[in-house]
Amino acid sequence: MNTELMQQKENLPDYLRDVPVTGIEDMGKHQNMPRIKVLQATSDSDLNSQYGLGSAILRNENTIVAKFEEPFHAVPLLFRASFQKWADIKDTSFASPIVEENFDDDSLLAQRAKSRFVEDYGNGFVYSYCRSLNFWAEIISGEAKGIIAAISFVRGGEGVGKRLCGELNRRGCAIFCNDITFCVSKITNRQNNSWMQLGYDGIDFIGESELQRYQMMSEEITDAFGRGMVTASEANADE
Repeated sequence: MNTELMQQKENLPDYLRDVPVTGIEDMGKHQNMPRIKVLQATSDSDLNSQYGLGSAILRNENTIVAKFEEPFHAVPLLFRASFQKWADIKDTSFASPIVEENFDDDSLLAQRAKSRFVEDYGNGFVYSYCRSLNFWAEIISGEAKGIIAAISFVRGGEGVGKRLCGELNRRGCAIFCNDITFCVSKITNRQNNSWMQLGYDGIDFIGESELQRYQMMSEEITDAFGRGMVTASEANADE
């Protein structure tokens, strides 16, 4: 993958912008793109104190994307569904709640995820299998502007992801032609359980002047994904 895909040159001081970018040529092969995490009541208390319940953050970047109910914009560059095995939310022995993940639609993991299979693994804990709808997108507003991150819709958010997929498909244009307005809101189900959910408020088109740039970025990240060079940090998954 072209290393420029992940660089934010607009943040450089003027005297560094024309300096040749050397010495980092192979780093693009060994990077995780951050995943947007929505802070829940069960999230780390220090994170909730720092950013606020319901905020969308880039966990490993320590960067806030948007506060609760504050809209932010992103341009999607790539979409892929993945299949995940989650540890029990009450089991604190795992560093990440996502125990296993792949993108193979024919795998056993995929079959179990599609059927929402649940597996007992002792001590009252269960593994949950689920599908994640993942968009890799450039955030184009706020403090995280210019960062490419994974935006994932999984578990309770899968329905939102399916609606977004449907609306994007009906628009009849390439994925990178869309400017999506995202926002976190509070959801309460029929069982009176509540959680913070990332949703979207609308979709616009990118400007004509941005078309060539986003087409190039989309082609680069799609190629990099095909060569196994694009992943999203599992540790950033919503809790």
